[in-house]
Amino acid sequence: MRLFVGTGVDATGAPIFELNRPLNRMEALALVVRLMGLEERALGYTGPNPFVDTPDWGSNIAAFAYNEGITAGIGNGLFASERMVSHHEFTVFLLRVLGYSEANGDFLFEHALDKAVEIGLYSENQRNIQESAEQYLRSDAVLNMVNALMTNTKDSNTNLIDTLDMISRQAAVRFVADIGDIIWF
Repeated sequence: MRLFVGTGVDATGAPIFELNRPLNRMEALALVVRLMGLEERALGYTGPNPFVDTPDWGSNIAAFAYNEGITAGIGNGLFASERMVSHHEFTVFLLRVLGYSEANGDFLFEHALDKAVEIGLYSENQRNIQESAEQYLRSDAVLNMVNALMTNTKDSNTNLIDTLDMISRQAAVRFVADIGDIIWF
């Protein structure tokens, strides 16, 4: 599905995903933009980047995401690209992917995890496990993106997976099943 493009390649040319490594904010934002099927648009975006601390590879993504309301940064023109993302912050990104917005009064930033449980993005148990974790790992993002794919978008009975045209439904269902087999063995 090209949600994770990897951090390099191994000796055989296969991508290295580093799933046990903490996820930084820039990587998290890139994942969310890919999940929405908007990476090409983001990479081609030519509007100004309001953040002074994004890496070159993520500058267009951050500018696009800001313009689309996917991120607001941390204030004072900063995005904190290299800071490790928290479970809470990634949840806020996923709620926005699903069509929810703080600006529209759908949830308050500080209560994003409550909203995620309310809409079925996470179970209460999933929330509790991730809240107690010391770090938010790249593998956690994979699990949470699978949950998002299977969650209805705002004010609909349609899962996110059924709204995406960047991937075939068959490929997405296979991805979700494969991840489920690995995770829930």
